[in-house]
This record gives sequence, structure tokens and C-alpha cells, in this order.
Amino acid sequence: MDIKDIYDMAEAATITVGRQKMTELQRQNNIITLICSELGMTRAEMFRWGRKRERVVARYVYMKILHDTGRFTLETIGRKAKCFGANPFNHATVLYAVGQVNNLADTDRYFANKLKAIEHNIKLIGA
Repeated sequence: MDIKDIYDMAEAATITVGRQKMTELQRQNNIITLICSELGMTRAEMFRWGRKRERVVARYVYMKILHDTGRFTLETIGRKAKCFGANPFNHATVLYAVGQVNNLADTDRYFANKLKAIEHNIKLIGA
């Protein structure tokens, strides 16, 4: 059994959210869907390789939300947020992303409101 097998088993593990049972993968898909709908982009756009500000901010928000849950290591978060066709992000990228989202929320009221809406909606669905 290698690391990939353990990772796949963790993805398939079922968690209980309210009265609803949901796998970790379904939970992450719900989070991505909320982020994409709030920031006005598709899932494919969010994880497409590139440095467009909208894509980068969406990936950073995703990393911050996973970091705030405390369920994953920084390396795992970087693996989950990787772009199509690229190497996974490392732990330093995740820490940088969390800092950038916090700084952006401190300086941009519009973005802070969007971030609060995303976090609120995630709590509502129990993700």
C-alpha cells in the first residue's frame, strides 16, 4: 500500500454533516462549487494553469478554506489545489496563499464581503 492508496481511501471516507452523509470528495466539490459561483467562474477555469488574477485568487481562497478547517496538512492542501497539468503546490505556496487572502480581505472590502459570504455558505451546507 503506497501513499496514493492511503490518499484515495481518505477521499472515500464518509463524514456525517447534519443528517446527511457525505464523502470527503463530495464535501470538497461543494466547497469548489460555492467558491466558483461566488467568484463567477467555472471549475475548469479555476484549476486551469495560468496566472490570471481571478484564477489565482480563487485557488488561494480554496487553499485558505481547507487550511482553516484544520483537517489537512499543508502538503495535502497543495496537492488538492494543483492546476491541471502542473506539479502540486508545496507547503510554502499554501502558507503564502493564506496570507495573501487575509491581506486582500483586510484591504478590499468587496473581496472581504465575498469571502465572508463563501465562508457563511460553507457553514450552511455543512461542508
